[in-house]
Amino acid sequence: MKRYHELDSLRGLAALSVVMSHCLISFPVFLSAVAHESIDHPTVKFLANSPIHIFWAGHEAVILFFVLSGYVLSLQFLNHQYTKYSIYVTRRFFRIYVPYITSILVSMFLFTALEENDSDALSSWFNSMWSIPFDLKQAISFLLLLGFDTHNINTVTWSLVHELRISLIFPLVMVVVLKYNWFKSFLYGFMITITTWYIMSFISWHLTNQNISLMIQSFSYTAYYSLFFILGAIFAKYRHVIAHYFKCFGIITKSLLIILALLLYINEWILPHIGYIKLYGTLSAKLISTFVIDFLISIGVLVLFTFSLNWAPFTKVLTNRVFIYLGKISYSVYLVHPIILLFFVYATKNILPLNSLIFFVLLLSLSVASLMYKYVEKPSISLGRWMTKHRVTKSNTVIK
Repeated sequence: MKRYHELDSLRGLAALSVVMSHCLISFPVFLSAVAHESIDHPTVKFLANSPIHIFWAGHEAVILFFVLSGYVLSLQFLNHQYTKYSIYVTRRFFRIYVPYITSILVSMFLFTALEENDSDALSSWFNSMWSIPFDLKQAISFLLLLGFDTHNINTVTWSLVHELRISLIFPLVMVVVLKYNWFKSFLYGFMITITTWYIMSFISWHLTNQNISLMIQSFSYTAYYSLFFILGAIFAKYRHVIAHYFKCFGIITKSLLIILALLLYINEWILPHIGYIKLYGTLSAKLISTFVIDFLISIGVLVLFTFSLNWAPFTKVLTNRVFIYLGKISYSVYLVHPIILLFFVYATKNILPLNSLIFFVLLLSLSVASLMYKYVEKPSISLGRWMTKHRVTKSNTVIK
């Protein structure tokens, strides 16, 4: 099955934007900016509410990851490269779960070894990491992907909880995508995922038992994020049709489209009021504004995918060896950088200025991610394939 290095490179760049986002919101003024609070710092205002925000658009990057997962996972079904469900699940497990649980163990070890959990100069977002002693509840949650206290040990793992859950049901998603046209596939997907999300959110909002409420809320967002997997799968199904029409566009149309894609991708920061409603409105207003923001992001992502796959200038840049390698280690970058951030701040306390973390965390994350890719991620992928090779039903089947 063809590997789309252009999209791998996009994932790598998106992972870097997550690193930048987390470095910046470690400082109170940037956290206030992303919380849509009133701030008096003109430079931060510009960095937050302008197209520059694309360089530290962390949430947007996660939506891109979900859409891209739907695209990649769908290809084996669209190309009729079927495998047994057990093979699919085993390989997906080793692809995601083993590096994920490795990052959890490393974070737990450093948390215990450093015995640090506070920095007066940094934000509440930063200080709420490594702030709760690890206990049995957290251990069970991490092992079973229940979604409790992910921010405390490794803040990015909340998205992996949804990634793995959705992966388990993705073959059912493809039944719908393969059977129906794009409109019906999206309509049915929208009705099921958004209705489930809204109902479960409403229930969790009104429960008094916090643990049960958080559990239901977590699964409600699994339903919600499934929609972006569906969008990725629909795009993959019609990728050749889209490419045909795209190639008919002139340079002016393409220029306007790429501008539109970038604006859609950062729509929350071009129109910050809708982001304010997402955080501070009523339940219904929060849910509606969240969907509007994320749906517009996903449309921007799909347009970026179209350019990446079908426009030579984009393709040439994204297939550069540096970007391809960045794409390869992007999952490891995503996993290790919060741990590097915490370790750097506490290990260099009173030695280096805090604002140097932006440079050093980025550099160290890339370096450590390269090691993790080589010694954890790549071997775990190979192990998953080795464990299932005798059960593969078609010799040319590849599952990423």
